[in-house]
Amino acid sequence: MTTAASDLRHARRVCFFAHYDRFGDVADHVLLYLDALAEAGFSVVVLSSATLDEAVQARLRGHCHTLVMRANAGLDFGGWSEAVRRFLPLEAEFLLLANDSVYAPITSLTAFVDRLTAVPADVYGAIESREHAPHLQSWFLLLRPAVYNSATFRDFMSAPVDLSLDKDAIVLAREVGLTRVLDAAGFVRHAAYDLGQAGPIVRHRPINPSHLIWRYLVVQQKMPFIKVDLLRFDPVRVGSATHWRAVVEPRNPVLAEAIAKDLRRFSPARAGNVWERLVWSVDRYPTYWPEMQSFIARDHAFTRRPIAAAVNTAGYFLIETAGKVVRKSVRGLRRRAP
Repeated sequence: MTTAASDLRHARRVCFFAHYDRFGDVADHVLLYLDALAEAGFSVVVLSSATLDEAVQARLRGHCHTLVMRANAGLDFGGWSEAVRRFLPLEAEFLLLANDSVYAPITSLTAFVDRLTAVPADVYGAIESREHAPHLQSWFLLLRPAVYNSATFRDFMSAPVDLSLDKDAIVLAREVGLTRVLDAAGFVRHAAYDLGQAGPIVRHRPINPSHLIWRYLVVQQKMPFIKVDLLRFDPVRVGSATHWRAVVEPRNPVLAEAIAKDLRRFSPARAGNVWERLVWSVDRYPTYWPEMQSFIARDHAFTRRPIAAAVNTAGYFLIETAGKVVRKSVRGLRRRAP
C-alpha cells in the first residue's frame, strides 16, 4: 500500500473528486471548492483527466491530499471507480463522491454537510432529480461505511464504464443506476432537496431542479452550489441564470469573482429570443418550456398556501394546453421548411 493510500485509510472523511478542464488548467473556483471540502474535514483525492503541465499539477496538489492523473475515459464514474479500486478499504465516517460541475461554496459547506447528515440515512445527496427516473444527482454523493464497504457498491463501481456511450447515456446507466441498486439493496437515501418538497406541478413531473429552480435552492434552501453548465451555457434556456451575480456575490464575493473569471473563458450563455426559445422547446417536456418557468417557481413558493397553489396549478395546465397547440403548429412549420 502506498503512503498516500495508507494515510487516507485512517482519514476521518474522504472525498473522491473528479476534475476535467478543457483548457488544461485548474480554475480558481475549483480550488475554492477543494479548500472548502478540506475545511469540512475531507481528505480530498483529485482524479484529473485533464492535460495539465507540471506547474498546474503542483498548484492542484497544494489544495488536495492526493492528485491522480488519469486518462480521459469514462467521465466522472471512470475516475471514481479507479479511486475505489486504489484506495478502498477506508475507515472514514463518510466517503464523498464529488466533481467540478458546480461552483461552490456559495454559503458554508461545513454547515450544509452538518444539516444534511443530521437526518438518519445511509446515502446522501444534495439534490434528487426525476429526469429519466428518481435519483440522487451524482455531483455530490455522501456515503456512510455501510454503503461504500458493501458488495453492492463495490460491484457497481467495479463494473467497466461502456466507453461507446455518450454523456447522457452514461448518466442514465451510472448516475440513475447507482441510486437504483442502492435502493434495491435496502439502503436509505436522503437529499437536501427532494421533489417531495415541491408543489403539485413539479412533484410528479420530470425536472432537473439544479437548473430550473437554481435561485430557490440557493436563497430558500441555502444550497451552497450552483451548476457550472447553467451559467456557462444555460442548456435549458432558463434565462434567469444571467442574474447569478446578484445571488452569489452577497453570500461569497470571492467565489463570485472566481465565477466571473471562469465565465470569461467561454462565449456568453444565451437563452435566445422568444422565437428561438419556442423552437428549442418544441420537443421538450412542458416543465422546460420558457413560459412555464414562473409557474415552476411559484409551485415551490406556494407549498404552504393551498388556494394560491391551486390557482397556480390551474394556470399551468391552461398555458400547457395552449402551448401544445402552438408547438404543434411550429412542428408543422419546421417540417415544411426547406
